Amino acid sequence: TLLPNGIAAGYGGNFWYNANAADLVSGNTITYTKKVSTAVASLCAFYATGILPVSPLDLSALATGSSGAPTLASGTPVAAGELFVAAILTSTRLTYAEDTGHGWATPFTENGASGTSDLAGGTQVNGAPSALTYAPTVTSPLAWAVRIASFKHA
Repeated sequence: TLLPNGIAAGYGGNFWYNANAADLVSGNTITYTKKVSTAVASLCAFYATGILPVSPLDLSALATGSSGAPTLASGTPVAAGELFVAAILTSTRLTYAEDTGHGWATPFTENGASGTSDLAGGTQVNGAPSALTYAPTVTSPLAWAVRIASFKHA
């Protein structure tokens, strides 16, 4: 399922999830075919257990900007114990530091040239039904899009 507006219109990013899917086993692959073969592309995927198998998406929030301080609040989830996934996509390569101050753990980072990345993010399980903030650190002002999605537990 594609979240509305992907990561953000104009950024070429998409945020997909698949409810009730089996995990990949050794030898399985995920294939992505670009519309334009010379276009730059990044792809990150991970598997989570304990998610509601039908209609798991609770919240989806999106922000765009062009500063050195991207930030986004999630909105209030229906319950504690939801899996939150946050992602940042930038218009150029960036040096990125996870927002550990708000409790995010890094599950994925697309590494680009010279140890930089242009797609990164974090996850956490909320301890209470309250909004979460995602505010990763970037090294310089640049155009960015930040997305948070939360998934209800089974």
